[in-house]
Amino acid sequence: MTKAIVKLNPKTTAQAIVDALASGLVKAAGTYKDYVTAGGDPMALREHAPISADVWKVLDDVAVGRIDPRAFALAPTIARAVMRLPVAEQSKLLDSGVELASSDRSKIRRKLSELSISEARMAFGPQGVRTVPQQVAALKVATPKTFEEKPKAQFEVANGKLIVYCESSFSRLDLIRILGQMG
Repeated sequence: MTKAIVKLNPKTTAQAIVDALASGLVKAAGTYKDYVTAGGDPMALREHAPISADVWKVLDDVAVGRIDPRAFALAPTIARAVMRLPVAEQSKLLDSGVELASSDRSKIRRKLSELSISEARMAFGPQGVRTVPQQVAALKVATPKTFEEKPKAQFEVANGKLIVYCESSFSRLDLIRILGQMG
C-alpha cells in the first residue's frame, strides 16, 4: 500500500485527502440537514452523540451552505478568517489563493495553505480580505517606528568650551558647576 502511494503524484494525493475530508463533512452535514428538514429537533441529536457544540455549528453551517468545507483543512487562524467571508468568496480564495504585498511593494499570489500566521494577519482584516494597498498601509502601522533622534540637551561642555543649543538661563550654582566641568 505504501509503495503505491509513493508512486502517485503528491499533488493529486494531497487533493484527494482534502476532498475526502470535505466529502465526509458534507455527507455528515447532509444527514444532519435531512434530519432537520424532516422535522427533527437538532437539540435532541446532541443527547445521543459525543460531539461538541462547535461541531454541531459546523454541521449546520455546511448543511445550509455558509461554509466551504475545504476551509477546515486550513490552519485554524486562517480557517476562521476565511469562514467569516461569504461562501462564494471562500471558494474563490480556496481555489486561487490570496494576493500579498511583498517587501518591495509588489504583489504575489499565495495559496491559503501556504500562508504563515503573520501573512494571514496581513491578508485578512476585520472587514475581510485586504487589498494590496490596504496591506501596505497596515504594514506601515504595524512596523515599529525607526530610531528617532533624541532632542539635544540645552548645552554641553566640550574641549573647555560651553556650547549652548537653545535659549537657556543658568543659576549661579549652574555656572559654578559648568566652570568646574570646563576645567
